[in-house]
Order: sequence, then structure tokens, then C-alpha cells
Amino acid sequence: MTQVAKRKPFHRTDIHLKEKTIGGIILVLLAGIAVGIVMKGSRFDPATYTGDAGALESTRQAVEGKAATLRNETDLRSNEAFVAQSSGSATAPAKVLPSFVESLVPMGTTEHYTEATLYEKINGRAPAYFEYNFQELTARSFSLEGSAGEFVDVFLFRMASPLNAFGIFSAERDPSGIPLEFAGDGYLSGMGFFLRHGPVYVQLLASSDDPTVLAAAESFARQLVISLPNDDSGMEGRLALPASGQLPGTLTYINENAYGQEVLNAVFEARYNIDGTELSSFAQQSADSSTALSNWESLREFYSKYGTLDEEFKEAGTSVFIGEVFGEWSVIYTRDQLVSGVINAPDRELALGFVMAQLAGAETSEPEEDFSY
Repeated sequence: MTQVAKRKPFHRTDIHLKEKTIGGIILVLLAGIAVGIVMKGSRFDPATYTGDAGALESTRQAVEGKAATLRNETDLRSNEAFVAQSSGSATAPAKVLPSFVESLVPMGTTEHYTEATLYEKINGRAPAYFEYNFQELTARSFSLEGSAGEFVDVFLFRMASPLNAFGIFSAERDPSGIPLEFAGDGYLSGMGFFLRHGPVYVQLLASSDDPTVLAAAESFARQLVISLPNDDSGMEGRLALPASGQLPGTLTYINENAYGQEVLNAVFEARYNIDGTELSSFAQQSADSSTALSNWESLREFYSKYGTLDEEFKEAGTSVFIGEVFGEWSVIYTRDQLVSGVINAPDRELALGFVMAQLAGAETSEPEEDFSY
């Protein structure tokens, strides 16, 4: 067997003078570079590489959209001014939503959302608002002073008209909500206050059901009712629905195709308890009597074609028909610019009696404030 000789490891015991010289030169150069950087920095003029902002002035454009609302705002409650809209300036948004309540402190700036950006705030719910001609959302959050973690979120949905605002308000309404005594169209549901005032649908959402938080939210809601425009234009149709027997929280505005009928647009509906039976009554106010008559005739034709046209008569200048479809009865009349009546009732005589009482004047329309939202 051949043995392999073991070699001893090599260890340098001396560094050549040439290597020492080169290493020393490198260290001196690095030190010189460091000193040069320090000296250069101490004499640097920041203006040397600063652009001339004035040269760009000709390209300046107004900021639009949400970003435009986030400038020049102050969170100091005492300095804020609420720019309330009026019926004469419906397109002017409230740029700053202040705190109307001393104990509520703004948590951030006022936010504004248009049709193009609404999804950022209420993603998934935006299409329902578009159906009622949404214009702009103004929103802000407020913390409750002295109560850690408690806050109130405020949302002001400005719609194209009071009718549109009432439409989305009624579409989202909680039927078990408690009516608000300070708002004709308003209710309390859980930890939220919901109301319609003028063309604005208001939501105030508290962080908890703590009485202190809810009291602050209610105070804010009361002040909004005072500050927002009191505009009920276009709401006259609701007065055609009698107040007596009307079930609280059932007054609704249907924007289009009520009951699947193409001619029934801009319709108010309410439900009534008559001798233990629930009836639905509707009212549509048209622009003129000829349009109202045409819509009434279209409804009559529908019952004649798809159901049973049971009876037709005139009462004090009012045209009335009684129709039945699938065992449900409708008594519908037209007078002047109005088309109204009971629809899809389970009992013919109850429906007819309800309508005849209206026509005879036994039931009278009450002022709007007497309705339970």
C-alpha cells in the first residue's frame, strides 16, 4: 500500500512591503473621500436643484372630485361654518360639516363622494342610491369627548329632489323603527338615526347603544333638521293618502313600475288596517288630467285583458273601476291629475268601501307632519 505524505498547512508570517504600501494608499484615499463629502455637504445650496414653480403656473388646473374637498379644512369646531344648501342653490355642497354638538369632536376632514366615487364609501349599496338620482354624499366622523372608542358617523346623501330623498329613505326604512318627534320623515333603529329632510337623506350611526352616545347623535340630528333646507316640493301626492288607519312606517315612494305597471311611476303607497284586514292604497299625481286619465285607462285595460273587469262607474265626476286578478281585488279611480285607489286587496267590499269613503269625503288628507314618517 502506498502511503501519501501529509503536508503541513501554509501560514504567512510576513507581509510584503509592496502590499503594505498599496493598502496604506487605499486607506488614505477612502479617508480623503469621506472628508470631501463632509465639506461638500456643508456648503451645499438646496436651491441649486429646485425647480421654478412659477414656470408651471400656466399648467395649473382646478382640482376636482374628492381631492378638492380635502384642502383648506380646519378641525376647530369654533371656526367651522356649515354651508347649508338652499332650494335656490341645490348644486352647492356643504364643504365643511361641523360638529353641532360640543361633546362631538371631528376625527378627520369632511369627505365628499360623487356618483363616480360613491362605491368607495358604501360599496355594494351604491346602485340603490343611483336609482333615486343620487347627487353627492357628505360624510364625517366625530369622536365623543371623554368616552374612549365612542363615535358617531354622519352621512348626508343629497338627492336630486325631496321625492328622490324620500324614495331611498323609504326603501331602506326599518319597519320596526321608532318615529322621531322632531322629523316628519325619520326614525330611530338600533344605534342609528335615519331621516329625510328636503332633498337630503340623513344617517347618523352611533358606535354603541350607550345612552350618552345616542343622546349626542340625537342632538346632532336635531341641529341638522334646523340647518338643512326645508323643501317638500313634489311631495303633494302623499297627501292624497288618508292619515286615518294608516300603519306607521308604511308610507313609501316607488320611483317606477309600481306593482309591475309601467304607467305607475312616482307613486306613493301606504298600508291600512281596516277591521283587522290590511289594505294597500296608492296615489299618483300626474302633470295634467289627460295624463292621469291615460294611466287609469291603461290600468283598466290590464285588468280587462289579464283578469276580470268587474265593474266600472262614475261618482261625482270621478271615473272608477273594480278589477280582479288571481283572487285579489283593486278599486282604482282618477280625478283631475290624480290616479289612486286600493290595489291587490283580499276583500272586494272592504276595498270598495275604503275608496268610496275617500270620494265621499269621510276620509280627509291631513297635513304632512301628521304622518308617521
